[in-house]
Amino acid sequence: MELLLKILKIIGIIIIVGIIGIILIVISGFCGLILRWFTYLVCFIIDIFYDSVIIDWIGEHDTAMLVICSCVSALGIVLWFFGLIQSDGNSHPVYSQNYSHNNFNSYDTLNSCSNKNNIVFADASGSYRRWGDDFVDCKGNWCKWGTGFYDYDGNYIRWGNMYKDISGAYRRWGDDFVDGNGDWVHL
Repeated sequence: MELLLKILKIIGIIIIVGIIGIILIVISGFCGLILRWFTYLVCFIIDIFYDSVIIDWIGEHDTAMLVICSCVSALGIVLWFFGLIQSDGNSHPVYSQNYSHNNFNSYDTLNSCSNKNNIVFADASGSYRRWGDDFVDCKGNWCKWGTGFYDYDGNYIRWGNMYKDISGAYRRWGDDFVDGNGDWVHL
């Protein structure tokens, strides 16, 4: 009986993957047609001002352009889909220490504070960080400023939601808080 359930599960997975594959092929083919049309439009405009061998090749190889544009659109769809999965609250991104501290998300409402450069806090690792730097959350994960993080209870918190700080008090994002060293941080 267990062997039959395993076989049915494998067959079900194969059918689901096949259906998703067929849907991806149809969507990428349609998007490939649109991308090919857009490429022809751009080549037409460029051809008015500049004569190129590449533009001539694109015009002569219609099927190759359809295949190339369909592959590019399929890759774009897959990357977009994985981007949606990673931005979901159920995925928990972990960042390495080598992450560039120059990229701040545009939805960080506190980046507009005039005194943000003066705010320093200790993250969960005990290291001092400037406001807007990446930080270590309560589970030891490197978090990009503006993404989700783990609070003191170990709950994954989306940016901007209420969380539990190190003192055990619940705070709304943007309120004053207690940092990793137990110091009160005034925003």
